[in-house]
Amino acid sequence: MSSGLAELMAAFDSIGARLRAERKRLHLNQTKFGAIAGVTRQTISLYEKNERAPDAIFLAAIAAAGADTDYVLKNDKPAGDYPASEPPALYVIHDPTPSELDDLVKRYREAGPELRSAALRVLSPSKLPRDRGGSNT
Repeated sequence: MSSGLAELMAAFDSIGARLRAERKRLHLNQTKFGAIAGVTRQTISLYEKNERAPDAIFLAAIAAAGADTDYVLKNDKPAGDYPASEPPALYVIHDPTPSELDDLVKRYREAGPELRSAALRVLSPSKLPRDRGGSNT
C-alpha cells in the first residue's frame, strides 16, 4: 500500500472518533444528531465506529446545525476548542433579522440541489428520520 493511501486510511479511521466528539460537544445523543440529517441512530453508530463513511449531504446538514466539519474531516482543531461563552450554533435561538433572512434565501438559491434538500430536511423536524445509509456490506 502506498504511503499516501496509508495516510488516507489512517485519517478515515479517526473520523468516527471526531464525529462522536463533535456530537457530544453539541450535547446531542445519536438519535437527535441523526435526526438533523435524516439518518437513524444506528447509522450514527456505524459512522462513529468507522464502519460506514458519512456522505456530503450528512456533513452539510450537521454543519448547518453547528457541527465543526473541518474538525471532523481534517482535525483542524480539537473538539471543544470554543470559548465557554460561545454556545454551539444549535442552541442560539432568536428571531432572524431581515438581513439574516435575506442571507439565508440568497445562500439557499446559490446552493446545489443536494444541499437544498439537506437544508430542507434540517428545517423540517416534523418529518421522521429516514436512513439513507444503505446496507452495511
